[in-house]
Formats: sequence, structure tokens, C-alpha cells
Amino acid sequence: CDSMGWLRVLRGHVGRELWADIARRLPWYAADWRDGLIGPATLRNLLSTVVFLYFLCQLPVVAFGSLNESNTAGFFSVKKGIISQGIGGIVFSLFAGQPLVVVLSTAPLALIIRVTFQIAEDYDVPFASLYAWVGIFNTLFLLVLVICNVSQYFLRYTSMFVEETFAVFISIAFTYDALHELVGDFNKNYDTPGRQSSSLLWLLLMLGTVILGVWLWDFRKSVLLNPWVRQLIVDFAMPAAVVVMSFFGSFVFRAVELDSFNYDADVSLTIPDLAIGARGVFLALPIGISLAILFYMDQNISSALVQTPQNPLKKGIYYHLDLFVVAVLNLLLSLYGLPWVHAALPHSSMHARALSDTELRVDPRTGHVFTHVVRVRESRVSGLVTHVLILLSLFMLPTPIRFLPVPVLYGLFLYMAATGLNGNGFWARILLLFTERSNYPTSKLVKHVPISTITSFTLVQLCCLAVLAVVGLFPSPYVQMTFPALLVLLMVVRRTYLKRRYGAHLAHLDTADTYHPEDEAAVAYEAAPPLAYNGDQSEANITATSFSEVRIALV
Repeated sequence: CDSMGWLRVLRGHVGRELWADIARRLPWYAADWRDGLIGPATLRNLLSTVVFLYFLCQLPVVAFGSLNESNTAGFFSVKKGIISQGIGGIVFSLFAGQPLVVVLSTAPLALIIRVTFQIAEDYDVPFASLYAWVGIFNTLFLLVLVICNVSQYFLRYTSMFVEETFAVFISIAFTYDALHELVGDFNKNYDTPGRQSSSLLWLLLMLGTVILGVWLWDFRKSVLLNPWVRQLIVDFAMPAAVVVMSFFGSFVFRAVELDSFNYDADVSLTIPDLAIGARGVFLALPIGISLAILFYMDQNISSALVQTPQNPLKKGIYYHLDLFVVAVLNLLLSLYGLPWVHAALPHSSMHARALSDTELRVDPRTGHVFTHVVRVRESRVSGLVTHVLILLSLFMLPTPIRFLPVPVLYGLFLYMAATGLNGNGFWARILLLFTERSNYPTSKLVKHVPISTITSFTLVQLCCLAVLAVVGLFPSPYVQMTFPALLVLLMVVRRTYLKRRYGAHLAHLDTADTYHPEDEAAVAYEAAPPLAYNGDQSEANITATSFSEVRIALV
């Protein structure tokens, strides 16, 4: 009788949240496709999002494909990266619970791949076999986390403190990678007679890409053109910057020699021999555990940042289903020697923002203009179409991808680093450290928490960020492999030290909704229709009206 009782308990708990996610998601499945095709300005938004997401995914795939190729002596390649991205994105778009999340091979995964290859070389184990075993252990641990409903504890113990610190670290990592490559090119070419122009063009193309991209992305605040034209420019800001600077690099300055991507036409997708002995299996075990922690944290943090209060999503959260899909997907990728993929920052948040309709709002006290998301099209269509195009881009190798200069790609990294900070509360508080107090925003945070407490909390978070940056960017891959454990440690710091030190103030310090104007008139005006936009009236003039808050509809 006791054993039957335990079985009933296990039956009620094992995989409970996974089945609950599936049961809650199925009724929305048809709407996921309909919402991506039907509605005001939906097809235009779909087109701009697909173009935006294609470049947002394809360019890092080419970059990390080249990086993984150099780190694994040619085992991986750009072609394998494209195959992995295409298959992974299609599978995730079809079966995931939150299709706005973008899966990608990221810098932390490139690190784990490099560590795995180095260990395989040090212990004379076939890399393909060791890589497959690492993937097997990763999937096994992820499935254990899924059936034990562990993601519900992530929801309980994580917070914006963890998520926003990690997001700022990702921006730092993108910036570091870009500057590291720039310094490497200058060290290689600048002191070589006749090669100085190559390094200068490298700098010009990289900075030109980020400056042009950010300027176009910020064009919604301009007083030029009509609102819908400005929104169109914003939607295509990143691909436009890449195309323009690639044209300059490949045609206008074609006489200047720049590094290009390697291309391997021969790709073999076969399951390796898994018989590598007990020593090889035990070597794969700790790497698989570290990889599983990274997957768990990155997947859940990226999903949580997509589903912040700033993005008014309607269809719920599905952490366990997403983790299950990623676990099974990466098992197949591991066995066939393709790069791993998981949820990526800031790509996931940027995908959600691209599918949104936004308005510009004005802080009545300071005149600060900020973007407010009105709605988000929660659809599978953009992700599916984008990754079908990525898979079809195999036919674009080596042309026209060879016309993409390497420095433009790293300029894109800087662009993602800059735009990925938009809406990040931690970054907003960092800026407050250098802002005159009379220009502070009228937010809940400033209204309810002493400035000294805000400063203290921000400095503590900066210390945590510094630790992440030192470990995550440390030259030794064995040190970098401990990075996933630090993300778990951040959750512990938040639940213990910060809770004791900041007490009741933590409710305002560690929340996503503390940076928007708050006064009675603004709240009362919230339900009113948007102010009709007059094409002859500038946004600067609109901010000076008597309304507590004005809303300028862009869509």
C-alpha cells in the first residue's frame, strides 16, 4: 500500500509542469499562426521582422562558425553553423512554448566547445565522440530538470537583479569581442608596410556600422518624415547599416584587402563512434553538467526577459516546455556534430520588440521621451520563415556572403550591445549615477527609495557584474567554464544578502516596472485615446503641451 501511494505521488509530480505547459499552449497554437498574418500592419511588420531577424541570426552564425572552426581545427565550419541554426530555429518555432525566444549558438557555447576540444586534445580522445557524450549528458541533466519541475523554482528565486545583470554582461561580452578583434587586426597589420590602410578601414567599417545602425534605430525620436516612415526606418535599421557598410567595404574600398571568411564545401553529418572508454565518458560528465547549468540559466533568463512587464504578452509562460524542446534538439545536434543552440540575448528581446507596436511617451516633469510597447504579436511565423531562409542561404555560400566584411560583422556586435541595453533597469540606474538630480525621472523608484539606497544597490550590482566579466572573459577556458555556476550564485546573493540589506526597498529596487512616469494625471490619461498626431507639429512642441503625458502613436 505504501509503495502504491508513493507511485501515485510520483505520477502526480514527475513532469507535471511540462504537461501543464503543453495543455495550456495547445489552445493557442492556431492563434500563433493567425496572429502573425492577420491584423493591422501585420504583414508589413512580418516582412520587416523577418529581414531584421535574418540578419540578427545569420551574421552571428557566420561569426561563431568561423570562431568554432578556428577553435576546433576545422571540425566545425560556417556551413555547419548555418545547418544547425536553420534546423534548430525551425524546430523551436514549431514546438516551443514561447516562439518569440530566439535560439542561437552563442559566445558561452563557443567557450564550452573550445574547452571540450582542448580536453579531447590533452587526453587523446576523439573530439567528435567526446562532443557527442557531452551533448548526451547535457540532455540527460536537462530532462531531469524538466521532469522534476525545477523551472518553477527558477521563477521563485530569480529576479530582475539576475536577469538584468546577465543582460548587461552580454553587452559587455559583445563589446569585448569586437574590440579584441579590432586590436588583433591593428597588431597584425598596422605596423606592416602597406597594410596600415587595412586596419584603418577595419576601424571605419566597424564604427560606421554601429553608428549608422544606432542612428537609424533611434530615428523614431526624430521630427523628420511621417510616423510610419520613421517606424519603417527603425524596423530596417540594422540590415540597412550592414548593407550600406558592406557596400563600402567590398566595392568602394575594394582595393584595400580585408580578411574574409573561410568556406568549407564538404560537410559530413554522421554519428561518431561512442565507444571511447570509461575515461572518455567521465571526461564528458563535468562538461555536460556545466553545459546543462548554462542551458538552464540562459534559456530561462532569455525567456524571462522576453516576458517582462514592458512586453504585454497574453499567452502565458512555458519554461518547462521550452527547456524540453531545447534538450531534445541539442541531443540530435550533438550526435551529428553540429553546434549547440539555446536561447540568446539580446536577440530574443529584440525579436519581441520587432514584433511590437510602440508609442513614444513623455515624462511631463523632465521631458524625457521613452518607448512604450502597446502590443506584441505573439507568433511563430516570423521565426519559422526566418530560419527557413537561413537554411536556404546554404546556396549563398560562398557568394554573396563573401561580400560581408569581417569588421561589419563586429560592428553588428557593437550594435547589439548598444541596443540590447534599451529598457534595462540596471543600465538605467547606472546612468542615474551620472545624472543631475533635477533631471531624475518621475518613477516609483525615485519616489519611494532614497537616492543613497539606489546608489548603494547599483554599486553592489556593479560588483557582481565585475565578477561575471572577469570570469566570463578570463583568458583560461578552464576558468571560464565556471561561469554558469556564477549565475546560480547571483540568485543566492539576491535571496540572502540583498534581501537582508535592503528589506522593504528591494520591492522597488528589484522590479521591472520602476522607470515610467507616475503621477495622478498621467495615470488618469492612460485610458484616454492617443493624441492625434499633426505632421506639422514637432515632438519637441508636443512635449510642451499641458497634458501630463502625451502619447505619439507610431503604428
